[in-house]
Amino acid sequence: MELYTGLRSLAVLSGGDHEENTGYEDENIGYDDSETQDIGGMFQQQVMSPSNDNGLSETPTITKRQRGPNQKNWALEGPEKLLWNRFGLPKGPRKKVARFSRYLGILAKDCSLFSISEPDFRKFNKSDNYERAWNRVKETLDLTHPRVACLESKIREKVRSKLNERWKHWKSELSKKWYKPFKNSPLRFRKPDDDRVDEDQWKVFVANNDKKKHQRMVTINKRNRSQKRMNQSTGTRTYSSLAHEYELLHGKEPDRWELFKLTHRKVGTQEPIDAASAKAIADFEEAEQNRLTMNVDITAPEIREEMYAEVLGKEKGNQVRGLGAGVTWDEVPGIHVEERGVSKEVQLLRERLEAQTKEAQEREARLMDELQRKMAEQTKKMEEMFEVRCVGMVVQKMGEMFKQCGISVDTQEDMEQTMSQFAQNISQRPSNVIFSPNDDVYRPTLPFECSDMQTD
Repeated sequence: MELYTGLRSLAVLSGGDHEENTGYEDENIGYDDSETQDIGGMFQQQVMSPSNDNGLSETPTITKRQRGPNQKNWALEGPEKLLWNRFGLPKGPRKKVARFSRYLGILAKDCSLFSISEPDFRKFNKSDNYERAWNRVKETLDLTHPRVACLESKIREKVRSKLNERWKHWKSELSKKWYKPFKNSPLRFRKPDDDRVDEDQWKVFVANNDKKKHQRMVTINKRNRSQKRMNQSTGTRTYSSLAHEYELLHGKEPDRWELFKLTHRKVGTQEPIDAASAKAIADFEEAEQNRLTMNVDITAPEIREEMYAEVLGKEKGNQVRGLGAGVTWDEVPGIHVEERGVSKEVQLLRERLEAQTKEAQEREARLMDELQRKMAEQTKKMEEMFEVRCVGMVVQKMGEMFKQCGISVDTQEDMEQTMSQFAQNISQRPSNVIFSPNDDVYRPTLPFECSDMQTD
C-alpha cells in the first residue's frame, strides 16, 4: 500500500532536477482521467434496429451520446520531446505519452495507410505503407538528443508494434458495430457511417469476415478470451510510464514483480483486482519465503526472474510480459522462455549447426597451427643449410687465397690454425694503406708477403 501511495503522490511533482539532467521539460504528473478525453465534438451513435419481416430495419435509431473519434492533439506547435526507456517506449511526461498513444491510434485508422481489407498487418511490410506512417510519426518527434538518437531503431519497432495493436483493435470495433449486427443480411456490405472507412475496403473486409477460416479463428479467439482470469488496473497509463514514476520516487528501476503489484491492485483499497492476481501475489510471497529459508538472495535479478516464471509461467511467442508492448526476448536477458513444437526443432537444429561450426573452426585452427609449425621447421632447416653453404664457400675462397700466397692448407684444421695466426698478425702489425691517385680503391697491405695473389 505504501508503494502505491507513494506513486499517487507523484501527481504534485513537476519533473525537477531529473528532467534538467536529461535536457527535457517534464509536465506535472497526475492521475486524473481527464487527459484521456478527446477535444473533438460529441457524436450520436446510429445503429440498425430490428423491426421488419427480416428482423432488420434500415431506419437508424438514436442512442445515447457517446465519445466521437479522437482528434489530433499532438505536435500542433512542432516536434514534441518525450522521455524514452531503454526499450524504445515513451515513459514521460505522462500526458504527452497519452497524447502520443492516441495519435498512433489515429494513424492506425487512416485508410490511406493501413487498409482494413488486409487480413494481416505484416502485409504492409512489403509496401511503403509503414514507411510513410513512420515518416509522419518521426516528423512529430524531437529525436535530436544524442541518447534518443541512439534509440531510433528501437522506437521505430515499438511504433510498428503499437500501430499493429491499434489497427487490430480498429478492425474489431468495426466488426462489432457494423458487421455482427447484420451478419446474415445484405446490409452488412453497406458502408458504415464513419468517414474513416473506405467503401471499397469495407466490402473486402466483409468478404474476408464471411470466410469460414476467419469464422473459425473468431471462435478460437473468443474461447481463449473467455479463459482470461487476470486483469490489470492501469487504465490509460502505460507500463513504461508507471516504471518511470516508480524510478523517480525510489531512485531505481522496478523489476517485473514490482510492476505486477502496481498494475494489479485496485485504486484506493490497494487490494488485488481479482482472485487470480491475489493468488499470484500470494504465490510470489511464498516463493520468496521458501528461498529465504535456504539463505538465497531474493534481490538477485536471476532469482527474481526465476520466481516470476515459477508463479506466472515462462514467456511465450517472443513477447515479454510486464514491461510494455513490443518488448521481445532478446531485449531482456535472463528471462525464462518456453519453446514448443517447431520452435524446439528449430532451436535443436540451430544448436547442432552451431556445434558443427565450432568444431570446424577448431579443426581449421589446429590445421593452421600445424601448417605454421611445419613452415617454421622448414624455414629453420633452410637457414641452417644456407649458413653451412656460406661457410663452405668462405672456406673454399680462403683456401684458394692462401694457396696463392704459398700457404698450404690441406685440412680444415690447417685452415683454422692459419686463420688464427692471421688474426694475431693483424692485431700486432698495423696495415699500411697504399693509395694511388689513378685508383679509387684503398689497398691495405697484408701482414705477410703474397706477391702472386690476384686482388682484383
